Amino acid sequence: MIDVLLCRRRDAAAARAFFTRALRRGPAPSEVVTDRAPVYPRVVNELAPAARHVTEQYENNAIETDHGRVLGPRPAMTAHDSQQDLTSDKTDEKDAVLIARLTAQLRCYVPEPVDETWGRLRHLGARREQLVVEMASQVQQMRALFECVWPAALETAQQPFKSRSWAAALIVIIERDGGELDRTRRLGVARFEQAVRRQIIKQGRQKPCRRIVRKLYAALADPTGVRAHRPGALERIGFLLADWQAAAVKLVDTERRMVAVLDQLQLTELATSIPGVSAVGAAAILAETGDPHRFATGRALVKHAGLAPREKLSGRFLGRTKLTGAGRQDCVWPRGARSGEHNAATPSTRPDTST
Repeated sequence: MIDVLLCRRRDAAAARAFFTRALRRGPAPSEVVTDRAPVYPRVVNELAPAARHVTEQYENNAIETDHGRVLGPRPAMTAHDSQQDLTSDKTDEKDAVLIARLTAQLRCYVPEPVDETWGRLRHLGARREQLVVEMASQVQQMRALFECVWPAALETAQQPFKSRSWAAALIVIIERDGGELDRTRRLGVARFEQAVRRQIIKQGRQKPCRRIVRKLYAALADPTGVRAHRPGALERIGFLLADWQAAAVKLVDTERRMVAVLDQLQLTELATSIPGVSAVGAAAILAETGDPHRFATGRALVKHAGLAPREKLSGRFLGRTKLTGAGRQDCVWPRGARSGEHNAATPSTRPDTST
């Protein structure tokens, strides 16, 4: 800020007085920014003829905000502004009533006490969630690359990323032959099956699924896809596949630790007595909810998980009952429970790779 001039009227005399004072404080300006008041062009041409006069909209916002602190007190709030203020009628008494009402409706929960065992389960649950998200991302990347350079490979199995035979055959193609499909095809179907069998035995399995292996071998001759990117993309898929398998091993170890903590809490037998809930699923649920004893009732726990039903009624009209979904977003509740099946469900876990 260089200077400020307060006048009753904004006329040519006021503009000339302001520019005269401001020009004394520094060199001649190369650019003058004003609003579109009709008095400014004549005064600027008179006192700063070499300067470029800018009057475009919003160009003077920087100046307007710079001297905001000298504008004095703001005018009284209008009726429209008061309607926009959603907290204009708040008082301590009303806040206390609101908090009491939320507590009575079981929307407020007692903070979870610090406990080493429950704390460990919480951290293991966060680790499991991180691994599940990481594995899902790796699968999506591999699928996108296959769809670009070799889409026929995805059609060789109904669920390729859940098949150990498909993954073992892919390792043979990428690691043994460097992603050169023609070189792998020259092996012949019999030798290719033997190579896949050796790879599947390394993983602790006895034999691969011959149907998937033969379909993948037949897909080696499919020309569909961007062939120029195929070697590089298959190499990248090999990296992703190795990371995905390493994350799967870490996930198994994390889930084993979570079940051990569940045994330590003596909740395994009780949790697995629920139809459709496994020990790993129960541990994943409790890792998000914490100790159930901190909830006063089962209804409070259901609300915390976002499973409370919400009826849609209007007169005699009875709409479809849905779940509120308002609760802990990261709670790993089963898909069936989200549709109203509260008692029998299985939480989302890592993909089954048993085939």
